Amino acid sequence: MTSALPLTLRTSVNPGLLAGIINACCYCGSALSTYVLGITQEANGWNMVFYVLLAVSVVGVVVMSAGVVAKFINSKMNKKTIN
Repeated sequence: MTSALPLTLRTSVNPGLLAGIINACCYCGSALSTYVLGITQEANGWNMVFYVLLAVSVVGVVVMSAGVVAKFINSKMNKKTIN
């Protein structure tokens, strides 16, 4: 993702800047997750940690799927207007 998205959007965004922003978000998320998951484990146990990770994964899948569907619908709409 760090290299694919900036190259895909290279005509509209500076790819180096976008890659840097994505990398910074990844590093911040990794640092925060260490503390948040540690606090969650101490307060609620390991089962809750895995439930939290599952929930975050499901949200990621839903968001990515919505993006794919929106892109597909947009490409269909563009083809109808061109033809």
